[in-house]
Amino acid sequence: MPEQGTSTTRSAYIVTSHPDGEALSVGIAERIADSFREGGGSARITNLPAEDFAPAYDTQDITLYRDFIETHTIGAPGDAVGQQEILDEATDLVFVFPVYWWSMPAQLKGWVDRVFTGGWAWGAKRLGRDRTSVSHLTAHVVAITGAGEETFSEAGYDSAMRVQIEDGIFRYCGFGSTTWSWIWDPARAEAAEIDAAIAEAIDRIDRG
Repeated sequence: MPEQGTSTTRSAYIVTSHPDGEALSVGIAERIADSFREGGGSARITNLPAEDFAPAYDTQDITLYRDFIETHTIGAPGDAVGQQEILDEATDLVFVFPVYWWSMPAQLKGWVDRVFTGGWAWGAKRLGRDRTSVSHLTAHVVAITGAGEETFSEAGYDSAMRVQIEDGIFRYCGFGSTTWSWIWDPARAEAAEIDAAIAEAIDRIDRG
């Protein structure tokens, strides 16, 4: 597992969620992956609607959660274990998503619900540990909106999203750091503006 503070080749796991494989979200994910590869690293993309991963939190998930709370038994469903294994070897986790109702899409939230299990992504102190199994990761968020920056700022939607995702998930789970980028209202923006925003997001990710 890569460790913070050591010289290592960067490896990104890019997770997006869009039912249209030609959507801007998927295109941005591909550009981010290309940037990692051009820099000598590696990248893997998962677009959740195109995968077999089931985002719905079910009885197996709640049983494993209760087992950890009650007996500190660590476990995860098989499909979540596969995702965790990818992240164990990664240095960067990148979320690229269209904003739905001022948050991430339900499939992506479900991925977090099921993959970020107790004893792996949180609850380290219950096990007498200082760090979680995700603390070596740097997180990156690229949010694609359906409204302009002013709308998000005036209503506080941007701050609310950062609190729930950056603080409530990544920081709580012990990620090393998080970068955040917005692609503001691309349906109404000029192509040059969109391209510049994507380039800025990729540069921010590259700088970590």
